[in-house]
Amino acid sequence: MRKKKLEIQDPQKIREILDGGQVCHIAMHDEPYPYLVVMNYAVEYAGDKTRLYFHCADEGKKLDLIRKNPNVCFEIHRDEVLDYNEPRQRCTMFYESVTGFGHMRIAKPEEKKAILDALMAHYYGEVKAYNDAAIPRTTCLILDVDSMTGKKKA
Repeated sequence: MRKKKLEIQDPQKIREILDGGQVCHIAMHDEPYPYLVVMNYAVEYAGDKTRLYFHCADEGKKLDLIRKNPNVCFEIHRDEVLDYNEPRQRCTMFYESVTGFGHMRIAKPEEKKAILDALMAHYYGEVKAYNDAAIPRTTCLILDVDSMTGKKKA
C-alpha cells in the first residue's frame, strides 16, 4: 500500500468492513482483459482464516474462468462519503475498504445449503425461509482468502 497511514491493520476493523459491506467485486483472469463482476456475498471466519461465499447461475463466463484459473482478487467497501472543501477547492472521497486475493472454487452439493443460509444471514441478520427447490438449481462459490488489506480514508 502506497499510503501506509491509510492502512487498517486491526483484524477486527477489517472484519467489520467485511461484515458491513453490501457487494463484493471479483476480478478474474481473462484475455485480453480481466473480467470483473459484482456479487452478493457472505463471510465466514475460522481462526485466522477468512472465507467468502457467493451464489450464481449454473453456467456462464464467470464459472468458465474459475475452472480455468481459480486465482481471484476481491474488493469490498462501505461508508462512502463525497467531501468537497470549498475554501480549499478540493474534493475527495472518504471510505473504508478491504482488498484481497484468494482461490475460488465451486461448492460441493452438500455445502450449498449452509452457504445460502450464510447469505441470508448476511443480508437479513437471520436465516429467512426460502424455497429448498432453489438449492439444486443454484451454484455456490467459495473464496478462500490468502491475503487481504484494509484501507480507510477519513
